[in-house]
Amino acid sequence: MEAKIKEFFDKLPSKKNELAMKLREIILKSDSSIKEGIKWGNLTFISNGNLTFIYSYDTTDYINLGFSKGTALTDPKDCSKEQAKSFAT
Repeated sequence: MEAKIKEFFDKLPSKKNELAMKLREIILKSDSSIKEGIKWGNLTFISNGNLTFIYSYDTTDYINLGFSKGTALTDPKDCSKEQAKSFAT
């Protein structure tokens, strides 16, 4: 693990660290072409461009998994439309 990536994990509280490590493992195992790096202070996974990233705020007790091109993802069950409805109310 590169020093900057280790530093990213070292800054996370233990529960966030554990979850972020599990996500990292899943993402890296999903495709051997996926690489990782730190971009904008976040752990970013790259393969033919940015794929996804893990980030967290000090004021929250959870981590976020963001998708660089989330609108391009397929949504066969229209989950995003249902979620959008809940935000609209």
